[in-house]
Amino acid sequence: QISFVASAPLRSHLYTGSKNESKLRESREAGLRFVAEVIAMACLACCASGEGEAVVAIVDPGAESGYTAVPAVEESKSVAKAQPKDRKPGKPCTSRMPKEGDWVMCLGGKKVGHDKDGVPKRFVLNPGQAAEVMEVDEDGDFRLCADAGIESGFLFRSEFVFLQGLDDDQQETVVPEQKKRPSLVDKNDKGPMEIKEEKLDMTQHGAWFEVYLEKKQPDDKFGLHLDTIDDKAFEVINVVDGLVQAYNEKAPEGKKVLQGHFVMGINDVNSNKDSMLEELSTKSSVKLAIAPRNVFVVQITKPGNGTLGMNLTYEEKCTSILFLGCTEGSVVELYNKTADPGKQVLEGDRIIEVNGISGKPQVMLDTLKEASEITFKVVRVAR
Repeated sequence: QISFVASAPLRSHLYTGSKNESKLRESREAGLRFVAEVIAMACLACCASGEGEAVVAIVDPGAESGYTAVPAVEESKSVAKAQPKDRKPGKPCTSRMPKEGDWVMCLGGKKVGHDKDGVPKRFVLNPGQAAEVMEVDEDGDFRLCADAGIESGFLFRSEFVFLQGLDDDQQETVVPEQKKRPSLVDKNDKGPMEIKEEKLDMTQHGAWFEVYLEKKQPDDKFGLHLDTIDDKAFEVINVVDGLVQAYNEKAPEGKKVLQGHFVMGINDVNSNKDSMLEELSTKSSVKLAIAPRNVFVVQITKPGNGTLGMNLTYEEKCTSILFLGCTEGSVVELYNKTADPGKQVLEGDRIIEVNGISGKPQVMLDTLKEASEITFKVVRVAR
């Protein structure tokens, strides 16, 4: 049991903007409960044996008559998971059908999503941490339980790998055809989206151009920072010192690889994230299919207590938000029905600015959620 005494600065912060005494009390208690939840999470994370439990009581000195106990946070029913001692990444979770009891690690950046009860941003899995598979659906995607004992909603298995050694003796099973795109957060609610194999035809895209690069020294680098959240189009986040920068110095205008351009194919490989990245990391000579972008502005008024109904995701350390679709009857769907075809918001589009905010995907997402008058910039691969 932990007793927490709120300091004067914290109490002052909790009072800000509240004039009614009952609201003061509610605001204070809400803030203290939040602190209690943070402490409880830390306690659960330390209970590696799985037998520990955390009960946090809060003592609030803000009450007029001495110290009054604020109702304690409900005792967590989650059980902390003991992490395997050897946590090295192994085979991708697409190599076989996952099953309950498997241990997996995340690829790329931190994974944040809903918990099993639908509470947003409560499930967190940091790089290097492992999680146990609790349930598997027909697509092979799964729910996880992190070391703090919190269970997630369903997550895409393509964003995870099995722990090394733990999957070596597993019998290979039939893996369902991948039906959904990877999402940083949760499986989207639109239902299965077919991924069609497409052969890249440069002649069909007049705005595209090709760039040929060759590594002549072992330490040569291409110098591209890419956002790879979309299998079909890697966004160029930045061009740093390397072969691409050297190419740009000699390339004519209109043929330079610039921030905001898209890599559509690598050595004629396209629409397959893993294969494209393998070409980039293992081949000394590469041919990049580069596409410029088109930009347009969307203005939407959200009704009172309404939501945009947009299915969005983004990649850590990148700058844009990927649009995966919208729900039926949503504000965005209604906008698309009346908008000019060239300004409809379509699957695969990226949002680069919201109400003047750019470069900060999470802040942009929060603004989309909270604002009623919204102006956002959308970029699309130029054809």
